[in-house]
Amino acid sequence: MDVIKTKQGIEILLPKIDFIFKTIFGDEHNRPLLKSFLQAVLCLGEDEFEIELVNPYLQPVAKDGKLCILDVKIRTKTGKLIDIEMQIIHTANIFERICFYKAKMLVEQVGTGESYDRIKKVINIVITDFSFIESGNEETKGTVPYHHCFRLYDPQDGAYFGDVEEIHTLELPKLPLESDDTAIWNWVKYLGVRTEEDLTMLAEKSEVLRHAVSELYRVSASDELRYAYEAREKAWRDEKDRMDSALNQGRAEGIAKGRAESKAQIEQLESEKEQFKTEKEQLESEKEQFKSENERLRRELARLGQNHA
Repeated sequence: MDVIKTKQGIEILLPKIDFIFKTIFGDEHNRPLLKSFLQAVLCLGEDEFEIELVNPYLQPVAKDGKLCILDVKIRTKTGKLIDIEMQIIHTANIFERICFYKAKMLVEQVGTGESYDRIKKVINIVITDFSFIESGNEETKGTVPYHHCFRLYDPQDGAYFGDVEEIHTLELPKLPLESDDTAIWNWVKYLGVRTEEDLTMLAEKSEVLRHAVSELYRVSASDELRYAYEAREKAWRDEKDRMDSALNQGRAEGIAKGRAESKAQIEQLESEKEQFKTEKEQLESEKEQFKSENERLRRELARLGQNHA
């Protein structure tokens, strides 16, 4: 099981596992942790963070080991909707899936016959344990930013197309080793933490982070959560194995197809080579015939010249 082992032999579960994240941040008693995290990521007014958890109850892990989507949904004071999702495996069509979830959050706000003015802003926060965003700015490519914020706007003049949707991405592998002295660095470090020393370092930074570290130790002591964690980790491994198997099969099929295509191309080239050889031999024959005819005409002209003389 992938855990952090302390010097005392305690096994600490990883907060990047989605249901551990939800167990901590989706708990009504941990509202200060969720508020601090949101304040670090989002640019919203202070009063907006009077938040309400839309689905505060932890969804059970499927006993058959199948993956299910776990996320945290929040409503702000003015009705803005925030969805936080933790993604461990780089699945296919991730961009399309994120956009689909965002669109669904918009559509669900309006019932039949209701006005569009009921629609409130939706914000998706996608946390990934892999890199999938490529920087579009040559000036920032070397810095490898780990946090991106996406909105609808015109890239030519910067004009925004309303303010009803926003997507934030946090890529754990891109976090710099050294702190950039921001609150968001602290939280991303916490979510991707790998050592007891890092947990100790974070706990010394602030009271809210000390609380977050304490909660991680608390949930790690639960036998029920540990069982669910093992089942969840097995599901991740099975899913990864399935994806790797499909990828390897695709590669094998591609290689086999490539070999078949190469064989056909070689056979085509051999055929063209034989055709070229035949054409070359024909040209050589025609050349010899031309030389023979030319020699005959030269002798004939010489004979006629002698007779004329």
